[in-house]
Amino acid sequence: MGCRQLVSILLLVSAPLALLAGHAVALESGPIPADNPGEARRVTWGAGGIAFFQAQDFEVRELSVAGFDLSDVRGADVDNAVLGSAFAVDFELFPWLTLIGVLGVVDGETELSLRSYLPRITAEYSGVLYGGGAVLRHTAKSLFGEVAIQYTGADLGVHHDLSSLTVRPRLGYRHGDGDVELWAGPAYWRARERHSGTVDARFVGDVRYDLLLRESSAFSVLLGCRARVAARWRLQVELAAYEALAVDAGLAYRF
Repeated sequence: MGCRQLVSILLLVSAPLALLAGHAVALESGPIPADNPGEARRVTWGAGGIAFFQAQDFEVRELSVAGFDLSDVRGADVDNAVLGSAFAVDFELFPWLTLIGVLGVVDGETELSLRSYLPRITAEYSGVLYGGGAVLRHTAKSLFGEVAIQYTGADLGVHHDLSSLTVRPRLGYRHGDGDVELWAGPAYWRARERHSGTVDARFVGDVRYDLLLRESSAFSVLLGCRARVAARWRLQVELAAYEALAVDAGLAYRF
């Protein structure tokens, strides 16, 4: 990961292109008020982009090197970082239900350090990101509550596999007619990574490894903001932190 991915993120934040994820977060927002209050409500939809960064603590669930099962080896240290960007579309079917679809790219690196006499395993990957989910929402004057549920996967070829499921309850405050929304809440986060390949082992040469990782903690804390920057443009930024750190920013146009 380097300059190319960082430039991609800056472009996506400043112009419409979407977290996943998962990752990824949807560009949810309330409905655009009808021009005529008396006219029948119609389904609204939005499209835009999200750029995200994630670093998460993982624990080893399965590990084999050169055919030896090392799943129970202690002292394993996992470093993980992911950059991504995606295009997102959402359909607000009802005031309380929005459906979301996400398609984009992801680029990441996972490094596993074992005891000194075991090889260090580094998995670098990039590929297509996809996902979908739903947002349940209730608004009461200046307060709102919503729950965003999203599944994200990635097509990374035969040697790498990523998937995540996030549930993000949010309780927040609305200023005006939803021009600015601020929220906080917990997040439930299930993530899975599987990698395979070869690693250079001392005195032996290249040997095959298979690795399965799961999140070390399923919970984090959310802080976020959503603002109407023009009549139909919405900007959203959200931070999740605890044993995982995730930052995403998105810009969407409401039709």
